[in-house]
Amino acid sequence: MSETGSTKPAPAAARRVAKTILTLTVLLALALVASHVGSQLSARLPYFECLQVLPDVEDTTASRIASGILFVLVLAQFWVHAQDRNVQNRPEKEDGVIGRYQRLLARTGPVPVARFHETDKSAIRAFMTKQAIFAAITLALLKAVSTRLPPVFPGDFKELLYVTAAGGFLVTLLTVFAAIQTYSTYVRVQWDDASGIALLIKGRRFDEQSFYGLTWSLLVALCAYQPWAALIAMPVFGLLMYKYYFFVP
Repeated sequence: MSETGSTKPAPAAARRVAKTILTLTVLLALALVASHVGSQLSARLPYFECLQVLPDVEDTTASRIASGILFVLVLAQFWVHAQDRNVQNRPEKEDGVIGRYQRLLARTGPVPVARFHETDKSAIRAFMTKQAIFAAITLALLKAVSTRLPPVFPGDFKELLYVTAAGGFLVTLLTVFAAIQTYSTYVRVQWDDASGIALLIKGRRFDEQSFYGLTWSLLVALCAYQPWAALIAMPVFGLLMYKYYFFVP
């Protein structure tokens, strides 16, 4: 779209939508937590009887809302990434991580893309160590969640969340193993540049997928275990992802 158009270019819109969703998430979480705290105070302390007018949100409702917020944040994240890939007709300052990387590729062409990947094998071994730590964390969380799984099918929403979290941890663990194996294959052989970079790209993708899988599954489990803590964690998660992804301003 041109500057005279009715809408801004995609990255500006993506940043604006991300800010709007994050703001609404914070306001909704604060409203629910404040209502819950007010209801608890009015029931236990006579000085807070005036807060009885506040609606008492049940744990199951809070869990559903927290899960819905997480779902919206994940969808927004995918949408922002998709919009950010198109770097045409927009200022560089509006880029996110993917958009800035696309500009680097456009400047250098397909052959020198290797310079944008860490090819030192000592660094790759450090990535393998990080993935091993991810594997240990994921395995511990999977073991903890497995004790709360239903015997056959989930009977309520909380059990459904635990099943979803367990499935996410399992997929994350498998993805971590795939990343370790990919990095290990790169380290063991003296590859040519094209083959080595192809392996590193695969490893990086598995690496990123394992991070998001672990994070999302952890938040899903938190929605089931302690929905009020999850309502606080969701805006924090959204803010951290926003700060990570977008460059200043």
